Amino acid sequence: MFERLDEKLKAALAAVQKPGRYTGGEPGCVYKEKEKLDLRFAFCFPDTYEVGMSFLGMKILYEILNKRDNIWCERVFMPWVDMKEQMQQRDIPLYALESKDPLGMFDVVGFTLQYELSYTNILAMLDLAHIPFYAKDRGEDAPFIVAGGPCVCNAEPLADFFDLMMLGEGEAEYQGRVMPGREAMAAAGIDIDELMKGAADAMERFSVLSPDNDAYKYAAIRNILYRKGKVVETLAAFEPDFTMMNEWYKQLFGESEGKDQKGLMPTSCIFSTDLHSMGQFLQDGSRTMFETYVDIKNTREDFYIEPLEGNFDGLNFLADQNMSVVNRKAMEGTILAHNDGGVPIGVIEVDSLDAYNVGYLIYFFWKACAVSGYLLSVNPFDQPGVESYKKNMFALLGKPGYEDRKAELEAKLG
Repeated sequence: MFERLDEKLKAALAAVQKPGRYTGGEPGCVYKEKEKLDLRFAFCFPDTYEVGMSFLGMKILYEILNKRDNIWCERVFMPWVDMKEQMQQRDIPLYALESKDPLGMFDVVGFTLQYELSYTNILAMLDLAHIPFYAKDRGEDAPFIVAGGPCVCNAEPLADFFDLMMLGEGEAEYQGRVMPGREAMAAAGIDIDELMKGAADAMERFSVLSPDNDAYKYAAIRNILYRKGKVVETLAAFEPDFTMMNEWYKQLFGESEGKDQKGLMPTSCIFSTDLHSMGQFLQDGSRTMFETYVDIKNTREDFYIEPLEGNFDGLNFLADQNMSVVNRKAMEGTILAHNDGGVPIGVIEVDSLDAYNVGYLIYFFWKACAVSGYLLSVNPFDQPGVESYKKNMFALLGKPGYEDRKAELEAKLG
């Protein structure tokens, strides 16, 4: 890796506290021949190396993109203060760890927006890379600057700086792994056209005011149970591939409904993993919740259970049975048990988790969430609670203009 370092960079690294942050070459790094590439992608995490490398999403996207022979995904992090000063003094543009090439040489520069406190780092990274801040000021030779991640749900504060922002946190499965964002789905080979077709078909169906509108019925049932004293909804599925859709559901309903001291607390379970923990509470705990099951009719993969010599676990009666049948019987048994325990239960049926059906399901939840918010008389499209904690964080961190608030908060903290 060190043969890629020029003299200016070597001198800068000799002057900083942790030069290993800026050299690359760790086990698992990917190197490719540039002349064989069609696309170079710089994955930028707007925080230090240590923080960024703890982010699972970067590792997943890095692996998925680099599996393609014609794409090279490289990593870029925000330098610490000492390295930033060295780079500015020595006119070293911000570079990717693998090739040491400046960001201006890439086709796409992508930022992940995980928290608002990183926004100033994004601008600092663009400045270090000698890339104009505003999209309108960048020429055709400049890289395509894109953003994804949870904070893009509130895109407006940064909209002028990006060429493209992937709104929301759409998630999809690729070989059993979670990929955040629409760009990652495309990189994973998921059919975006089919995903959008599913969403478009759902929009057409669920825009009709009718007793047969399942999105309206789901929203109405949730509201009725809320008015009857239920305060928690648990979304449950017996399919591990649904894990991150569960996480997305919690974000969607949590930030859309939780306002004005109103709303159902969204929780989720993946059974049978959670059956011996959350399943116990659902069966015998306080009767404050209801369950919504997502019944996925056709799984992505299936396998048969092999007999165990000696039958030590007493489960050889399941030998030669396919796992999807076992999983379905576990779901049916759980629904019956929880229903006997007094838990209201609803079921959303999905044919499979292919691109079309995922798109369809995403729009279904979007529509139901919006209607559910209006039934609560809250605005499902704002996030005032998020703004409250952000102001407190800015004040406690000493952001200019928050001096009075800082003193007030520190007095409360004692």
